[in-house]
Amino acid sequence: MVRMIRKAQVDSSDVARVREWIRAYTAHMAERAPAGGAVTAWMEAYGAYGVVYWMIDAPDLGTLDAFLDTLPAEQSYRDILKAGSELFVSGQTRDTLLKEVETGKTPARKVELGIHDPKAVELAFDLRFKHGLSYWKIAAMLEEQGFETPRKAKWHDSTVRSLLEKYRNDFPQYEEQLAKLFDK
Repeated sequence: MVRMIRKAQVDSSDVARVREWIRAYTAHMAERAPAGGAVTAWMEAYGAYGVVYWMIDAPDLGTLDAFLDTLPAEQSYRDILKAGSELFVSGQTRDTLLKEVETGKTPARKVELGIHDPKAVELAFDLRFKHGLSYWKIAAMLEEQGFETPRKAKWHDSTVRSLLEKYRNDFPQYEEQLAKLFDK
């Protein structure tokens, strides 16, 4: 299994519009994902700007390459990109494995980026929704207990908030509370 991360900086001043566009773009790619692959997305917002990540999994680099090559040929894909084009911050979009995919070389580095420790995810959800702790307190506890962020950085309140949003579909028991946080 190989994983590519597509990252784009967006103008998030109209969050509802951005989220709707992310859903449409992700659904379009997910419907066409290669057999044995998947496409998921999440967003981190920082005031007026945000970063959107798409995680594209495929059985191997050849399959991933073929999948990425077919998308731009479809008019529906181009229409979705055009509809969201004004949301992108110029020059701030990149594919983590694009060069390796184009050359057909196997990446030398680990390709599973942006994945949190499942125990940290479960703990964050429990601390927030069972115990009512703030993002800051959760970040401090995760740091204290030695959990690493995917980037090996320090835990912050924004990291915890992003984690909760990214994995919200994995915790349906908190659906109502999550909707109040993220579906505004």
